[in-house]
Amino acid sequence: METETPENSENTSIIHNPITRKKKMCFILAGLAGLIILIYFGCVIYYSGHFFHSTLIDGISYADAAPAMADNTRQSMDLQYSITLQGREEAMAVLSAADFGLVYSYSKTMDEIKGEQNAFLWFLHIFDKNEYTLDRSVSYNEAQLITALSKVSFLQEENMREPADAYICDFDETAGCYVITPQDPGTLVDQEALLLAVENAIENHETVVDLDIKGCYVAPDICADDNELISELAKLNAYMDASITYQFGEELVVLDFSVFHDWIEPKEEGVSFNAVAIEEYLTELGEQYDTYNEDENFTTVEGYIVNLPKGRFGWRIDTEAETVQLIADIMECADITREPVFSTVGGAWGENDIGDFYVEINLTAQKVYVIDQGEILFETDCVTGNMSNGCATPAGIFGITYRQQDAILRGDDYESHVKYWMPFNGNIGFHDASWRVRFGGNIFMTSGSHGCVNLPTTSAATIFDYVYKDCPVICYYLTDDVIVERPASLSDNAAGISDNAVPTPAPAPSPVPSPIPSAEPTPVPPAVSDNSTPAVSDNTVMVPTPTLSENTVPVQ
Repeated sequence: METETPENSENTSIIHNPITRKKKMCFILAGLAGLIILIYFGCVIYYSGHFFHSTLIDGISYADAAPAMADNTRQSMDLQYSITLQGREEAMAVLSAADFGLVYSYSKTMDEIKGEQNAFLWFLHIFDKNEYTLDRSVSYNEAQLITALSKVSFLQEENMREPADAYICDFDETAGCYVITPQDPGTLVDQEALLLAVENAIENHETVVDLDIKGCYVAPDICADDNELISELAKLNAYMDASITYQFGEELVVLDFSVFHDWIEPKEEGVSFNAVAIEEYLTELGEQYDTYNEDENFTTVEGYIVNLPKGRFGWRIDTEAETVQLIADIMECADITREPVFSTVGGAWGENDIGDFYVEINLTAQKVYVIDQGEILFETDCVTGNMSNGCATPAGIFGITYRQQDAILRGDDYESHVKYWMPFNGNIGFHDASWRVRFGGNIFMTSGSHGCVNLPTTSAATIFDYVYKDCPVICYYLTDDVIVERPASLSDNAAGISDNAVPTPAPAPSPVPSPIPSAEPTPVPPAVSDNSTPAVSDNTVMVPTPTLSENTVPVQ
C-alpha cells in the first residue's frame, strides 16, 4: 500500500529550517547596515557643502544652506536695511541702504563658518543648535548720506519752524490775570545732531531714528517752567493789588488794575510800561482838572471883577514826571491816595484856583495887598515897571517861584544888592529898593523899574514873611479891556484910577528864567494880629537860598 506525501511538505521543511532563517536575518541586517552607511556618508557629503540644519548666524537661520547661497542671502538682507526718520507733527521719511552706500564687513565669511562644522559629525548636530555671533563693521558714504538727508522734505529749511520761547502774554480777560503762553518747540532740526544720530543708527543697525528722542531739534531758550519767568508772572499779577487814587481837592479819581493793565507790556526781557499810553491818559485827566493857562475872573479889593491871564500858575499835571511816579507806584503795588505830580500848582481847587490867601498888586494904583479870607492883612505902596520905555510889569496870575535873602540882581547896566527877593514871573518879582525914597503915585509911568515890584525895605521884609512857594500873586491894571464888572458903590478914583486913563501897558520883554530851587518847602502863612502886623514865629519855615549863576539877569 502506497503512503501519501502531504502537500507542501517541502515548504514546511524550509520554514522550520533554523539555518535558513539565520541567513535571512543576516541579509536583512547587512542591508540595514549598508543603508545606514549610505545615509551617513550621503549626509557627510551633503553637509560638507551645507550648513547643519540647526545653524543660526546672527540670529538668522541658515539651515541646510550652502555657504555661497547663505552669503547671497546675507548680502540681500543687508541691502534691504533702511532707516525710518520719525519727526514732529507726524513727519516721516525712509532712507534705504543704497541712499548712503551701505557696506557691511563681517569677522567671518560663510565659508569660514562652514569650515568650522565637521561634516562627519553631522549626526551630533541634528538636535543641537549651532549659533554664531559675528563681529560686524559698517561703512557708508557720508557725503551721500548728507545729500540723502537734504532731500528729505521736512528737513528742508523752508519747511521747518523755529522754536519760540514761552512768554507772559497780555492780560487774559477770561482768566482775569496774566498767564504764561507755553513755548513752541518748533520743527527746526539741528543738522549736526541729526547726522550723528543717523550715523549711530547705521553703525548699530537700528531701523528707526526718532528725532525727538535723539535730541535732534533746536529747543527754545525759555520754557513755561522757567523759574525766572514764573517769578516774573507772580510779580506781574501782584500789580493787580495796586491802587492809586488821585485827589483833586474833594474829587477822587481811582486808578486801579482795570485801568492800568492795558499799559503793562510783558516782554521777554521783563515787564515794561507803555509810557505813551500813560501820558495820553494823564493828558486827558489834565484836560478835566488842569487850570493852568486859563483866563480867570478875579475880584479885586475894590470890588472890580477883572479877567486875567495866567502865567506860571494854576494846576497842571506834569505828565512826564507823573508817568515815572505812577510806574513806580504800580511796581511797588502801592495802595495810596495822593495828588498827581504837578508842574505848576494853584492855591485851591474849584472854580477859583487862587484860594483865600494871595498877594494882590493893583498896578494902576501902585498898591500891594496881602489878602487872607477876603481881609487885607497888609498893604503897601510900590513902584512897578516903567510904562514909558516898555518895561511895564505884565498883568496876570502867577505864583511865587522861591524866596531868597541877600540876592544880587544883575542887569546889562546895573548890579544891585537886595535884602529880599521873591520872583513870581520869570525874573520879575518883589524886592526891596533901598535906593528909592518914594513909592506909589505915578512914579512908574516914567521912572519905574525894569519890571519888578519895588518895595520899601520894611514892606519887603513883611511880605517876605507872608509868602511861600507857589503863593498866588495877582497883577492887574484897571483898564477897560480887562474889567468885566465895575462895583456900583465905588468910583474909579476910589480905586486909584485918575481922570486921565492909564494907558494900556505894552507887553513886557520875555524875562530871563531864573533858577528854581528843587524840593522847596511850602511854609504856612503867618498868623496876623488885629492890627494887621504879621507875626513870624521862631519855627517859621524858611526857603533854601538858590544859587544864582554869573549870567543870571533878574529884572529890577
